[in-house]
Amino acid sequence: MKKASRYNHFIMHNNSVIAYNARTNALAELEKEIYESFKKCSSNHFKGMDTSLLDSLEYGGFIVDEDINELDIVKHNMYLSRFSTQQLGLTIAPTSNCNFRCPYCYEKDVLRSSKMNDETANGIVNLVRNNANTINMLGVTWYGGEPLLEVNRIENLTKAFKEICNKNNVKYQANIVTNGYLLDKKMILRLIDLDITSIQITLDGTKEYHDQTRYLIGKKPTFDTIIKNLLSCNDIRKEINDFPKITIRMNINRANYEGCEKLLILLHKNKIDEFIDFYPAIVTDPDDIDFKEVYTVEEFEKIKKEVELKKNKIEWRCENTPQYPDLKGNWCVCDMYNSFVIDSDGEIYKCWELMGNKNNSIGNISDHKSINYNSDYYKNLLEDPTINDTCSNCDILPICNGGGCTIYRKNHKYKPTCKFYKDTLIKQVIDTFDNLQDNIDR
Repeated sequence: MKKASRYNHFIMHNNSVIAYNARTNALAELEKEIYESFKKCSSNHFKGMDTSLLDSLEYGGFIVDEDINELDIVKHNMYLSRFSTQQLGLTIAPTSNCNFRCPYCYEKDVLRSSKMNDETANGIVNLVRNNANTINMLGVTWYGGEPLLEVNRIENLTKAFKEICNKNNVKYQANIVTNGYLLDKKMILRLIDLDITSIQITLDGTKEYHDQTRYLIGKKPTFDTIIKNLLSCNDIRKEINDFPKITIRMNINRANYEGCEKLLILLHKNKIDEFIDFYPAIVTDPDDIDFKEVYTVEEFEKIKKEVELKKNKIEWRCENTPQYPDLKGNWCVCDMYNSFVIDSDGEIYKCWELMGNKNNSIGNISDHKSINYNSDYYKNLLEDPTINDTCSNCDILPICNGGGCTIYRKNHKYKPTCKFYKDTLIKQVIDTFDNLQDNIDR
């Protein structure tokens, strides 16, 4: 006995039907006659359906055995992802110091100047070495503070990591989050030598607003220098194979949203949009920005869609493969067993946002055997959207996994924050389908 998957999505497009399954992430094109046959046969457990067609639809997960509870499969895959030891993810802050004094940064509460010493660095190398025989990938994110203030430490650690990875046949992947102020031509070439494949830079709008929130010590401006650095990246990127992907993040609130389109136009005018992507980020900390200026989650979902429309309006040049949904077993460091944040003092955390406050530390790299697996650690790691009534009945749960960061959802009483996924799924699937069709036709 067979039944239709609860995670099927069928989209009428041109003269055919796009079939998408959110549990398997399968995508298929069905002729309308086949789709009508599918609907007709589903009421009769697919008896009489052409055998080869039935096999293909089963392979894609569009049809499953009658006794299968697909929610159990989703939960099984979620825990496989969360508790996997095949990958080790490390977010490393080589310094807590920063040349900026942004009011919404975590360092506003614990502002200090600390850079990583050799003992802490050796502890991190030992952590990687001790895991090297069980993992197949090491993923490193350089964070801060401003990590480029300690680029020498990054170089030394990278050399050690790559030696271990090469010896143990482990894939190495690295990216960096930087304010972009030090990212001149010389620095970008150093990062390329360090196999950094992705760079995130924050701009808070146009110069007028950005320089009010992302300023140097003494409130000196930074916008012009960052734009100059981006222009220098544009000058050299065509000469370098595998140039790092650069993403500009804009922290958006009610006070600066009007500047978003102006910033996009500026980047477009200077042809910076030929090689960078751009995305809006919500400001979630009301301590330094009046709470009235912070968008609600629901409001921000609309903002994200509006930003995409603005990019389309000015014909944003960066050609990216259409965003296709991906299966999510976890969201971030806090709900992934083998992922850690390590600050410049060697303190270990399970969230980027908690870094810098030792009260949130679960241990120190100097003695990682003494990690304090407290109640929050277990709650975050074991938080299960499949037992939430709204999520368990949702047909996009496998690609949403509750809608975002576990800690954020906990602070909002586990209210689902997945509206963006529901509203954009059809467009993502159609865009991917059209892109595949274009490639086939070439």
